[in-house]
Amino acid sequence: MRRRRLLAACSTVVGLSGCGGLLPESGEHTATSRTTEASATTPGTPTSEQFVSVKNTRPTAVYLTLGVGEAFTESFELFPGEQVRFSTTLAPNTERDVVVETAAGERATFRWTVDPTLDGLATYLTTDGVEFWRHVRCRDDCLQSNGEVSADLPLVGDGIGRWYAPAGVVVQNPASTPQTADLTVVLGDETLFTTRARLPVETQISVPVSYRSGDYTVTVAIGGREATTEWPVPEVPERHVTLDDPVEFGCGPANSTLTLSNRDSAEHTLAVTVARDGREVFSRRVTLPAKTDERLTPVAESGPYEVTVETESERTTATWWSCPPRGPATLLVDATGSVTLQQGGPRRG
Repeated sequence: MRRRRLLAACSTVVGLSGCGGLLPESGEHTATSRTTEASATTPGTPTSEQFVSVKNTRPTAVYLTLGVGEAFTESFELFPGEQVRFSTTLAPNTERDVVVETAAGERATFRWTVDPTLDGLATYLTTDGVEFWRHVRCRDDCLQSNGEVSADLPLVGDGIGRWYAPAGVVVQNPASTPQTADLTVVLGDETLFTTRARLPVETQISVPVSYRSGDYTVTVAIGGREATTEWPVPEVPERHVTLDDPVEFGCGPANSTLTLSNRDSAEHTLAVTVARDGREVFSRRVTLPAKTDERLTPVAESGPYEVTVETESERTTATWWSCPPRGPATLLVDATGSVTLQQGGPRRG
C-alpha cells in the first residue's frame, strides 16, 4: 500500500456525488476519546459542524500539539491505540492549516478545505509519519444510490461477543483526482449492499455494516478492474480499501511492532519467522538474556501474519493481527521457557 508521508500537503476537495445520504457522524468515537467544542465563525455567517480526530497507531505514547487554524490549539498525550476527537464549528468552503507537532520535533501540516458535505478530518500517527484523510460516513441513502440493498444496516448482533461499534468498510482515495468505485459486501449467499461512490481527493468514506460475526466478502470495481477480499468479523473490525493501482486491502494503519520478552531467569535463543499468505517476509535469530526485552519491526503493512518461533526445546506458531484496535504484540518467554504470542483484541465467541 502506498504510504502517505506528509510533511506538507495541499489539495482541493470537490463535491461528493453518488452518495446523497452522507450525513454527519454524530458523536461516535472510541472509549478513550476526549471531546471539546470550539468555534471559528462570527454570528450570522453560515456554519458547518466538523470534527478533527487524531489516533496514535504507534507502539509508544506520543505527546503532541494539534492546531486547526484560528479555531483551536490543544496539547495532549496519546497512548498506543488511543484516539482523541474534537468538534468544531467552521465556515464552509474556507481553508484551515491543520498542524500536528510532536514533542520529538516531528511536524506535519495539511491544508484543509471545510466541505459541508463531509464530516471532518481524520489524522493518524503511523510509524511512517502522519496521515490526513478527509472523512465522511456513508448512511442509508448512500447505500441505496443504485437501488440494491437487501438488508437493514448495520446488521444486528448474533449474541456472540459485545461490540462497542459496528464493523465497517473504509474506502480511501489517495489519488490527486476524484475516483468512482463500486463497492459490494456479501455475507454467505446474501448481498448486503452494492453501491457506487465518488470519492474526492484525499478522502475516506466509512460504511457501518454489521454487529454480526461471520465471514464476509468485499468486492471493489474501479476503472475496469475488480478486486475481492475476505473479511472476517470481528477479527477485522474495519476492512480498509485503498483505491490504488492495484486496489489494496488492509485493516487500518499497521501495528508493526513485535516485542520479544524473556521473563525467564535463563538466556534463550529465539528463531523468529513471520509469513503472510504463505510467503516469508521476515526471519531473524535473537538471543535474549534473562529478564530482557527486544523490539522488532518485522512488517510495514496491516493484516494477519503467521509467526513461528523456535527455541532450544519447542516450536510455536500463532496468528499476529497487525490491525487496529489491537496494540503491539509480544512474544513472551515465561519462567518455564515456553513461548506464547500475547495480543488483545476482538475474537469470536
